[in-house]
Amino acid sequence: QLACPLDLGCHSVDLRSPAAPITTVPAHSHWIWSLKYNPFHEQLMLTSSSDSYVKLWNYNVPPPAERSSGDAVPEGLLKTIDSHEDSVYSVAWSAASPWVFASVSYDGRVLVHHVPQDVKYKILL
Repeated sequence: QLACPLDLGCHSVDLRSPAAPITTVPAHSHWIWSLKYNPFHEQLMLTSSSDSYVKLWNYNVPPPAERSSGDAVPEGLLKTIDSHEDSVYSVAWSAASPWVFASVSYDGRVLVHHVPQDVKYKILL
């Protein structure tokens, strides 16, 4: 399970022992409004925030049986999109293509984005 409390990070939590997060990603410099996993490639994740950024992440946390303490570190930030001028309230993956996503900001501006080709090829090959 993934949670984004008001401390500006995303926490990965094992629901069997939710007292402490498995890992924390310092995702944004302001509140996180939206977090979405890619329905086709579960390691891809989007976050949007009132800092006006959309971020594409490779969040590949090993299963509990394969990790030791401190080992579950996300592979990291893949792309930061700074095309919005206001808070970005929502992101959504395309239902038609696993490599397309959209974002909408406070001013009503909707932008369509693509997963970078190098990221796509690393996942597919």
